[in-house]
Amino acid sequence: MPSEHAPQVNAADAHVFRPAAESAPLDEARLAAYLAGIGLPLDTSEPVRQFGTGLANINYRLTAGGRRLVLRRPPGGDLPPGAHDMSREHRILSRLWRVHPLAPESLHLCEDRSVIGVPFQLIDYRPGLVIKGTFRISVDNTETLIEEGDSFQFDSELPHWVKNERDDVSVLMWIMVRSNPLHQI
Repeated sequence: MPSEHAPQVNAADAHVFRPAAESAPLDEARLAAYLAGIGLPLDTSEPVRQFGTGLANINYRLTAGGRRLVLRRPPGGDLPPGAHDMSREHRILSRLWRVHPLAPESLHLCEDRSVIGVPFQLIDYRPGLVIKGTFRISVDNTETLIEEGDSFQFDSELPHWVKNERDDVSVLMWIMVRSNPLHQI
């Protein structure tokens, strides 16, 4: 029986989404009107979905202006000064991708709380991706085979390892994020 911590793998899209009933509310009509006003019409043929993982900020996958994006916003409620600062994060990510191409580009910052109730940013969607080859990945003692074209995600704080299953070179793009960073940029 697979562990609840097994990496989520799917050839098309491996991200685990929250069921709509458990997702943080998002006024999609208001968001769609705002996005249309900045030249990024929301594609309503693909639902806006909240990622099922994440420890603090709330992230949704959506398609707007012909691009798959992530809407990233702080959690609700009162926050200490400087915590979950979308403006600071946007300022860094809107430049970092130029020198570190694996970093997602922040494309837009909205500080108008009348849109969805909190400031948010729109960033490039970047799943983990097997570019070439086959890997065996173990998360919390549950092994899964991932192959070329597969994307994946898992809680990187759980015990894990990755092994190249081929004799030749395999290529994997993988971005790890600590849930409790020791410093801030």
